[in-house]
Amino acid sequence: MKLKKTLVLFGCAILTLSAMNLTVISNAAEKDAFVKEYLVQTESDQLYETISLEYEDTLNAPPKEAPLKLEEEHILLMDLTPEQAYALNQEDGVTAEPNVILNAAEFTEVQPAIEDVKSLAEQQWNLSAVQAESVDESAATKKINIAILDSGVDLLGDVEFDYQTSLIPEENTDDQTGHGTMITNLIAQNQNGFCETGIIPDSSPIGLYNVRILDENNQTPLSRVIEGIQWCIDHHIDVINMSFGTEEYSEILHNVISKAQDAGILMVASAGNSGSNLVEYPAGYSEVIGVGSVNENLTYSTFSNSGSAIELVAPGENIPVTSYWGLQGAGSGTSYAAAHVTAIAALLWSENPQRNAAEIRTLLNKSALDLGEDSSYGNGMVNYQYASTHTELADPESIVDEDWDRMADPQTYEVPDSLKASWHYNMHAALIPSSVSGLTAHEVDVVKAASRYSDQSETLQNYDVLHARDYTNYVSAAKCMYEAALAWNTNKNYDDIYAKADSYYSSDESAAVRATNISNLKTAMKHAVYYNFQNKAESGSAVSANRGRLQLLGLAIHIGGDTYAHKSMCDGSPSGEFEIRNIYNNSSKVQDATANGEDSIDDLIRDIKSAKGVTTAGMGNAKYFSNVGICNEYYTDSINYMAKRYSVATKVATNKLLNYYSNKTYFRPYAFCPYEISTTANFRNNYSYKTRHLIKFLNDAGFSINSYLNGKNSYQTSDWYALSFDN
Repeated sequence: MKLKKTLVLFGCAILTLSAMNLTVISNAAEKDAFVKEYLVQTESDQLYETISLEYEDTLNAPPKEAPLKLEEEHILLMDLTPEQAYALNQEDGVTAEPNVILNAAEFTEVQPAIEDVKSLAEQQWNLSAVQAESVDESAATKKINIAILDSGVDLLGDVEFDYQTSLIPEENTDDQTGHGTMITNLIAQNQNGFCETGIIPDSSPIGLYNVRILDENNQTPLSRVIEGIQWCIDHHIDVINMSFGTEEYSEILHNVISKAQDAGILMVASAGNSGSNLVEYPAGYSEVIGVGSVNENLTYSTFSNSGSAIELVAPGENIPVTSYWGLQGAGSGTSYAAAHVTAIAALLWSENPQRNAAEIRTLLNKSALDLGEDSSYGNGMVNYQYASTHTELADPESIVDEDWDRMADPQTYEVPDSLKASWHYNMHAALIPSSVSGLTAHEVDVVKAASRYSDQSETLQNYDVLHARDYTNYVSAAKCMYEAALAWNTNKNYDDIYAKADSYYSSDESAAVRATNISNLKTAMKHAVYYNFQNKAESGSAVSANRGRLQLLGLAIHIGGDTYAHKSMCDGSPSGEFEIRNIYNNSSKVQDATANGEDSIDDLIRDIKSAKGVTTAGMGNAKYFSNVGICNEYYTDSINYMAKRYSVATKVATNKLLNYYSNKTYFRPYAFCPYEISTTANFRNNYSYKTRHLIKFLNDAGFSINSYLNGKNSYQTSDWYALSFDN
């Protein structure tokens, strides 16, 4: 059994003022210099004051006006060029880091049929799996305080808090996204209609603290995370739940995490949902319990990040959740897995008041159910009942009873079919956040409805060019539709948008096929500016110019999403092969649907590993599956197969197009770049799969990768080729 090691930090000598030799670069940055916000941390008051004076013009906020918690940690918020940040980093006792954005680790939320939600809530398979469906309410005796660092909580909810605060300037603690409310309702029992979802009983002495740090987009800057953790230290919090993360390592964040551990705080965080082999931070720090997700078959969720920093796993897929306004649904994500561990850790600590945070962590790890390899499952799945009755395991010198088989028995919990998330129209709408900069809530709803329309319309669902099917050029199609959105105005001139469709080109198609696709694009554009997509009857007069623009944008986003559904190259790595076989082995439907039993799966994997490769849409071939519909359900159109496809579609194809639209900028090829290559050294590890003919289709759409190379946007030619599969 693997236990995560804890780092010991040694004290650093404080530099004296006379030892400093700061190199100050002119604050008068050139007009085209790349300036962004940095966190600058010093080891002493003297350094803090000196940098404040020397770099006064770059301070985002004067020291006296900066957030108090940052000042306590000798942290300044500064707008710097990379050269200025580099110069500061060269000084002894100074650390300068970009104030990166962290994102909530929610993967999907769906609203299936109410009967299915009720069935799922009544069954509560997730609580049965961790053996926390019946908690002894009298066992908990010590006041343990949990801080939920998240997006706030619905003010109309029925969970009682000991204290609530918002660290977002001029905003209250009310949840704008539902994420924090769902996390809270998994941690603490609540009664919203028929759906009781939480673990900790109402009568428990455990205290809840709502600390809002995530904004209306489920995002937070690194500086606010640091503020939140320091707030928890100052207010004597015992357990912190952090269902958010970033791929970027931060020494400054690590410093405050270490300080929290020294204060006796137990920290729990979600591993991330990109399906990569890099556990996001803060879960990646050794002081934090990094939590991955398992599904109802007690196998790892394909969207769940893996790696050596995974310490525990918990249910995080198809989980019954209650959002704001008491809305019930089902959600997936390592956010939810972390909430299970947080609740169980607090319960165990309350039941064992003589224990400290380190001993409770040991108890969680030694009592966990072993599910398999460490990189995916860590020490195993958290298990409340066994931990509660074997508290001797909290002793560092204790050993696990080798006579007791801690391997989990193979078991499967029933989950309604409607909760099996697939890349259908609802998931296209789920790609779009509930709050978008520059758009009203109503306008966001229009875009969501439009993103569904391509799959709902009997006419448009058959147009290959709208769904990245066959040899259609997904880059050119998305570009045409997006630029039509910019071109449509109050004059309502159809020729303006049809001209965009005429620019569509794919070198893989014959002239006749290309002409058909151009005609289909024009038909879709006419639908977008004539019909109200929220009116399923498709009747009435032409819609307003603004609605037309938004509906064209929604169709463009749909094309971008379908690109990752259909044109991603299947993963031929050992983990990718395991994923394909795991789905096959755990589904009788898939087994029955293959053309020639397991031999068909062998053929599929062999072809995936070949020089030609196989796209996710190409899996639906009669030589692999006699029932292509089942292949689509469990592989091609399942957002749980190669789950990073869905994550990337959200981060790139959707968010970039929304950002472009809000800023009224023309289409750029970054909408099909799985990540901003220049911002992470882990690009090839996290997004190592390729997209069919990306470079060819970029060229066909009028883009040259030579315009996006090092010197202008910090890209290399090899970066683009790492994304494109051209055999």
